[in-house]
Amino acid sequence: MKRKAVYILIFQLFIIHASGQKKLDSLVLKFEESTTIKQAITAIEITDAQTGQIVVARNNHKALTPASALKVLTTATALERLGARYRFETKVYTTGTIASDGTLHGNLLIVGGGDPTLGSSYLNNTDAFPSTWVNELKARGIKKIMGTVVVDAGCYDHEPISTKWLVEDVGNYYAPGSYGIALFDNTYRLTLQCPSASEMPAITYCLPSMEGYLTFTNQLTKGTKNNIFIEGLPAGLNRLLKGTVINGTDSIYVKGDIPNAPRYMALYLRNHLASRGIEVVGNELGNTEPQLLTATLSPLLSDIIKVINFRSINLFSDHLLKQTGYEPKKEPGSGSFRAGLDAQYAFWLGKGINLSDFTLHDGSGLAPANKISANALNKVLAYMFNKSANKRTFMASLPKAGEEGSVARLFKKGQTSATVLLKSGSMTGVRSYSGYIIKGEKTYCITLMCNNFSAPVSAVTREISALLIEIANNL
Repeated sequence: MKRKAVYILIFQLFIIHASGQKKLDSLVLKFEESTTIKQAITAIEITDAQTGQIVVARNNHKALTPASALKVLTTATALERLGARYRFETKVYTTGTIASDGTLHGNLLIVGGGDPTLGSSYLNNTDAFPSTWVNELKARGIKKIMGTVVVDAGCYDHEPISTKWLVEDVGNYYAPGSYGIALFDNTYRLTLQCPSASEMPAITYCLPSMEGYLTFTNQLTKGTKNNIFIEGLPAGLNRLLKGTVINGTDSIYVKGDIPNAPRYMALYLRNHLASRGIEVVGNELGNTEPQLLTATLSPLLSDIIKVINFRSINLFSDHLLKQTGYEPKKEPGSGSFRAGLDAQYAFWLGKGINLSDFTLHDGSGLAPANKISANALNKVLAYMFNKSANKRTFMASLPKAGEEGSVARLFKKGQTSATVLLKSGSMTGVRSYSGYIIKGEKTYCITLMCNNFSAPVSAVTREISALLIEIANNL
């Protein structure tokens, strides 16, 4: 009798599971057949994080564009290869000799180590690095530099952007180049105004100052909405402002990328030193043995990846990819997209996850040509959950949908009792999410990618939000 009771219980559980499976499948089918989504290509996979059992799968082996959802792969790889307590390092040297009157007959040499966080607004340390360096110079009694500021960014290659990025993106703040040294998120902020019908839109302020470095060709016109964008190539020192500004606008801002960050760093430091009473008056002097002045460390990698996954910062992500190629060899120029991708493929292959069937071009997900499957991303998520010593750090870097970061408005808090941790991705015709659903004692890996839709992104996001709520409530 006991055995019969056990069989009955098992059968009942099977029926309940099958019923739940059917419900989830019907939710996905309804989503795909909705007016908003039916023209798109959708891939979804939900798996039990511990067992790997597939709960829901639809086109889960199809290679689609993930947009910024690719950052879950980039940040997971960096955590595993570099470690949660890894810090980037920027070294500052002097060359030559210091005379009794405080004149340095040599150069100030800045050697980049790939740190994307110097002066970053995302980490609240905008003034830390120049002030620290100036204070160190003054502590050595240096009052004048009869040389120049030399910036060595040779740890990375000479290709700051991916060849697969769209021209329309390049020049904008979200598509900055990744060099061996960065400052202020490689971003400037222009303040614009168009206060009256008699005036054309004009630039009133730039922070940090681009005077003597960048020029702007202003083609802005008056319009019925503020719609401003910037065009400019990485090697170019002119930026084209296009779009419209509403009449009566007293102050509006737009952000763009700082091209050739190492070159700008040299100019910025010369000006900053002068403002602090240390004049730089010469040209680069001969190669004498450099003397270490100070070293600046970045925040911990664990803090950096949280900014990446909460705020979707492309610059930080691409630096992480290049750094995985640069470490541990530390050979000049070895920090590149290609080297980072090769290191990434090799690492995950060693963990039994073959990414070689997919085409990737960057660490940020900005290239529309990036292609990966929901199944591959879920395997990475499952590895981080089951086998990684960095599990807690990684999961804490993903914002709670409905509450935090880039997914704070995905749905309203309280619409599901589950905790949904997601990295989002968005570009024209692309909406993607990858992360975890935690419900009770169970954790599920989820990746959903929607490509090639023509409906407004807001409508697509509403459909995805409704689906995720229903799935979470029916798991």
